[in-house]
Amino acid sequence: MKTLSYEIISMIALVYVMPAYGTQLVLGTTAAATAGRTFTATIVQKAYSRETATLYVGLDHTQAGSKTATIWASTAPIGNETPAFAPITGTGAIKLLALATNLGNAMPYVAYTQLPTASGGPEYAVHTSNYNGTKEGITGGTTPVPLNDANGQETNNIVALTGMLLPESDHQGFIFAAVSPSSTSTIQPTPLPFGTPGSGIAVICLNDDPTLTSITLNQTAADSFAPTVPKAKSLDPNTPQVRINANPSIADFATMYWDCHLQRLYIGLQVTTTTGANNGAKSVVIGSVTGCGVLTFDNIVDEQALAEPPFGDGNAIVADLNLTSSSTSFIAAYHLRTMHCSTGPSYLIVNGSVLSPFEEGSQINNTVYALPLVDIDPESPIQGRIADKNASLSYKHTFTLTAMHKDELPLSTDASTQVGSGPLPIETTTQVSDIEVIGDTVFVSTATGQSALNDNGIMYSQALFDKSGKIVRWTPWAKRAFPFNAFCNASCINNGVAFFAVDAVTGKVWAVDGQTQEVVRVTAWDKGAPCTTQNPICPESDFPCCDPCNRCSCNCFQCQSPTIKTQICCNLPAQVCASLPCGCYSVLDLDQATRGFTGPAGTPVNLNRFALFGGCGKVDIARVSRAYNSIITSPQMVFEDFCTTCTDLNFLETFFPATDRNICINVLEYSRANSDNPDQCYFFAGTDKGLYTYALDGSHGFNLEDLTLETLAHGQWKAISAISDPIIDIKTTGLSLYIVTRSTQDGTMSSKVLRVGYKDTIQEMFADNNIFILAQTGTTPFKQAPAFTGIQPVTVATRNEVLAAEQLLLATNDGLFGSYAAVTSGATGIADAENQAEADWQQVPNRNHIWFEGIAGIDTPLPSTVWPISVEDICGALTDQNSWIYQISSIATSTSESTAFFNGFEPPFFNAIVRTPAFELIDPITYFWSDGARRFFIINRQQDPETRNKLMSFPFNTLQWRICAPGQQILLFDPYVVATQRFFWVKQIGITGILMAGTNDGVIALE
Repeated sequence: MKTLSYEIISMIALVYVMPAYGTQLVLGTTAAATAGRTFTATIVQKAYSRETATLYVGLDHTQAGSKTATIWASTAPIGNETPAFAPITGTGAIKLLALATNLGNAMPYVAYTQLPTASGGPEYAVHTSNYNGTKEGITGGTTPVPLNDANGQETNNIVALTGMLLPESDHQGFIFAAVSPSSTSTIQPTPLPFGTPGSGIAVICLNDDPTLTSITLNQTAADSFAPTVPKAKSLDPNTPQVRINANPSIADFATMYWDCHLQRLYIGLQVTTTTGANNGAKSVVIGSVTGCGVLTFDNIVDEQALAEPPFGDGNAIVADLNLTSSSTSFIAAYHLRTMHCSTGPSYLIVNGSVLSPFEEGSQINNTVYALPLVDIDPESPIQGRIADKNASLSYKHTFTLTAMHKDELPLSTDASTQVGSGPLPIETTTQVSDIEVIGDTVFVSTATGQSALNDNGIMYSQALFDKSGKIVRWTPWAKRAFPFNAFCNASCINNGVAFFAVDAVTGKVWAVDGQTQEVVRVTAWDKGAPCTTQNPICPESDFPCCDPCNRCSCNCFQCQSPTIKTQICCNLPAQVCASLPCGCYSVLDLDQATRGFTGPAGTPVNLNRFALFGGCGKVDIARVSRAYNSIITSPQMVFEDFCTTCTDLNFLETFFPATDRNICINVLEYSRANSDNPDQCYFFAGTDKGLYTYALDGSHGFNLEDLTLETLAHGQWKAISAISDPIIDIKTTGLSLYIVTRSTQDGTMSSKVLRVGYKDTIQEMFADNNIFILAQTGTTPFKQAPAFTGIQPVTVATRNEVLAAEQLLLATNDGLFGSYAAVTSGATGIADAENQAEADWQQVPNRNHIWFEGIAGIDTPLPSTVWPISVEDICGALTDQNSWIYQISSIATSTSESTAFFNGFEPPFFNAIVRTPAFELIDPITYFWSDGARRFFIINRQQDPETRNKLMSFPFNTLQWRICAPGQQILLFDPYVVATQRFFWVKQIGITGILMAGTNDGVIALE
């Protein structure tokens, strides 16, 4: 594997020529490169080392007549250098591939199974290699020796593989293999599938003695009842941790995942219960291993909880009992991962569920759930079991009590378990091709073709927390992390993603195409696909005032009719850059989860999805996608053409009045009207000169069902004379509009929080009797806080329900304040307050006398988790030259609770998972965005001029990703990033798969 010094990296960054398009082809074999592919063989397996940012892939066969390896590895590119695979090991077609590693290990071992190059049938041995292929090993020593099944006979097949290294060693560990029973029996000479008696989990001891030239692999006596016989631990229908009262049937399938933190092996199965009342089964088995390789199984859930009425309701996700004496249930765990949240607790992520009653041919591929896990100590006998969801977290902020009763079990109907707030936007028969859990986020991919019934590519859902640190709900499946059309150069057929990996250090995403499975691409920064031709920004008659400059002081907005015309090939980043050459200062992403855009059939909804970009006196509105139907899980058709003269209008330029073309737009918002008020769709722009609204003919709200660019073209931006102070922030969830203003008169700073109720016209909405002052400086409790810097709403509901009540968290230069407005008797909290007394502001404990620069949030219809950004005087020199990121989650247990909303648990140090001096000295942060895995910061470094800032990226779990200091994570080596003088925002845009950053000369995009 390659290791580059900072000097070499810097040289690469300086000499590299910027590519024309973002996503890069990862080079593999020479023969494949000539065809625009990575390999000429199918990629059948993938593994990713987070510590080294290395993607390993396994190929299905070798090239004809070649000894080329079938396992290859590529390290994440530095900047936009061309990424490439290097051969590692393997002489036959790869069947299974896994890494054996532990936390923070930069030299993982590669475990794999393969088919031999010569004829002679399958090979059922396990191979291993060190991280770069210089040292290898195989069960049997020199000649492949098949693994033994649970009967001590040679296995018939290996269906799943995973590995681990012992926590205290980087050279010793175990590989786990799910094996089928032997086919050599004279009673049953035909091959036997996994799941029949004799199946099991084989344990292979890995030992890399530095004095030896090869790695030693020996199968252990995994069954403690036969301590001297190398054989697998029995896992079949008679296994107590699978059966309930009667033996189920097990499909020829297994998936396995080793959790390094819990020190537990999770085994997923597909099981069907046997008919008969009270007969049942469990689809997940827990395993733990001793130092000598003995494997012990444990129940994922206590059967006592399942037996309590109402049993057999199909909601227990990983276990079920038959509903009637004649029915059966199908219980599946297709993919398993674990999540260790930033707030402390651990969860098992399960793709699959219960199908009860079971009908032949039915499937449940489109559900993903999160189940709380007991996390006490690896030596605890209940470690890793499903936890009591109602129990309080321990002082370590982990679950410690196992679920013993039905009402303690996590159920498929709980908002806290439903990753994505519901099923994936795919059919129940469509398989999830890959899954990854990073930080507080679950990523999934599908490789099917895009249609009205199936979405594809990479989607994610982010966990939201309550005030104790538990997951309370999830963001909807509404975004993609990889450009949906990135593989067009290979096939021009959008067939999704087969495998992927997310690099939380750089924010880049790897993907293997879902059609040929021969192409690997990785995202990169660019300014979009350039247009074939482009007219000047303004008509020629207006030159030279319309010079398309790269400075905010340009005069091109003096033109009376600025226009832009592009060719169809212009993609979204390129079009925004062309339209806003003097800077893009704000963004608003109106994705699938936007309130009012989805709903039950028959209610007014809008199928279009938008993104807005604010410049100087100008707002661009892009239609980025269109849903196929009205439900939130609908697939979406993504648009690529953003010219302003196309038949299908996907890009609309809207302008402030001619006299206000030099006013920069710092914040954008939308009213989020729903079926209750479908004629109250407005757009809002916050500027240093006050508030502007975009309405139909400048007066009436747009109709929800008629939100198209053709209709929006009839709108007008107008200044609101009643709110002319500089706007700091605008937020809404759809209940009320909240605005933060700040002004200075006679040297005295004054800030306000305003609430505006929605009405049918602009005149009614901004009448004096409809604008309420909820907070004002100079009054109690804000006498020491003259600067309000940002707001975020948080919902009071605990379920995935219609927004019922909300409160506000307010950032100031003297701490954080939360509203405690009444939520009883049908009141909607702060959305009903009409004055500061009714808002009932209280200072958040332990956050007083801290200057907060602002407060970031998550794009979701029911928000609860927010990220205040502080400015800290860590050195005590009154310089305030450092920042921290906090994470606060606020949720009540019901809409009638009146306890302290904002007085709950916070991760003690959200800058990084460990508190070290290196991470206490982060340069001042002006902007923060995260999808729960990738975290982007805009910072002002002390050594840079005031006119320049930097883009920085690093994950929360700095130990796993081997991050030593935040300063090393400034994105210095991406040419487009380096060339940017100033950043204003970073955000994932809708379901396009494009991450964009607003800059002083438009945008740059990670695509």
